[in-house]
Amino acid sequence: MARAKKGSDLKLSGSTLGTRFSVQMSLALAVVMLGAGAFLYHEVLQKADEIQENAFVEAVQIQGPMQQRVLDDQRRELSGLPPAPKTQESAQVVKDAQVKTFPGSDVSRYQVFYGDGFKKPGFVYRYQDAHRTVEHRVVVTWSAEWSLNGGPLRPVNGTVTTTGPATPLRIAEASPALSGSGH
Repeated sequence: MARAKKGSDLKLSGSTLGTRFSVQMSLALAVVMLGAGAFLYHEVLQKADEIQENAFVEAVQIQGPMQQRVLDDQRRELSGLPPAPKTQESAQVVKDAQVKTFPGSDVSRYQVFYGDGFKKPGFVYRYQDAHRTVEHRVVVTWSAEWSLNGGPLRPVNGTVTTTGPATPLRIAEASPALSGSGH
């Protein structure tokens, strides 16, 4: 018959049991972390692919009609017809929406509604430096001709260049536009 162990024979604590428990728990935690990491990595990649795909689709939806207008204008020009009237899609800035600025750049993002009835939410990105002052000046190069008693005109040798003063010019807004006429 088996003999019952005494309290002193049972080791429920000690360095061997503690070490074994720590190693097993560390391995179990490592397996769980690897599995969770692989799962999360896969999910993040799927979401990134989805976001990128949606961005491409949206870009084509925006650019497609513009490209079609350019092609139509080119066809009309080749046929001797004037370009079709230009239309521009407008957007309404969302009231009280936060304007996002991007550190290290001159770009701001505004939340807007656009499309039919201004029902599509979206963003407009604007370059901050569109409102600025530049200096310009006029440079004129003069040449002359002379004649004697209504005779033939003869050139005067050389030219004279005059440079006007620098004048500030405030650029209020720059907006891109596509034209099928090549300018």
